[in-house]
Amino acid sequence: MDIESISVEDLYETFGYAGLLVYGWIGFAGLPLPNELIVMTNGYMASRGLFQPSLAFLCTYISIVTVLYVSFTVGRLMSNIYSRPLKNKQFQQSQEKLLKYGKKALALSVFIPGFRLLIPCAAGYSQFNYSDLVKYSLIPNFIWTSFYFTAGFFFFERLQPEEWQASFFMIGAAIVLCFLLFRLLFKKVKMRQYE
Repeated sequence: MDIESISVEDLYETFGYAGLLVYGWIGFAGLPLPNELIVMTNGYMASRGLFQPSLAFLCTYISIVTVLYVSFTVGRLMSNIYSRPLKNKQFQQSQEKLLKYGKKALALSVFIPGFRLLIPCAAGYSQFNYSDLVKYSLIPNFIWTSFYFTAGFFFFERLQPEEWQASFFMIGAAIVLCFLLFRLLFKKVKMRQYE
């Protein structure tokens, strides 16, 4: 068997559930493959019967959350090593968003590609607590993973490359809707705190 004859399905069959835990790390490792596509592919492979859907979702979610915590921890370690602020443009933008939105930026960053890993890293660098990370990121990550896993489970096979743009537009609209729902929930929680 040569490398050209290996399919994505072969990789999933070979590595099984352990592979589901590792595939979420591809984007963190620097390979240019969006996590959205990885999570959708995991959902698709579950729909093909390679995995039990609930276990596949759990492995995918654990993988995504683990990457988030590692990013946060890297930020904490960097803050201990480097006493001066980092000059990376995207990192600076992440810190600006943290200053502007505070801890809510952790929840919002889940839905913004590119900032999904940078905001937690910047939060760790800014010495946020792990409890803040748990409080503001577990539920948004669950929603994000659920959405893309479900989209892959039901719609991945039907998507043709020319339809991807429209599909990503619909996904973007769903993300905006989730953002609005979170905003409403945050306002209600804040109002209850002041009562």
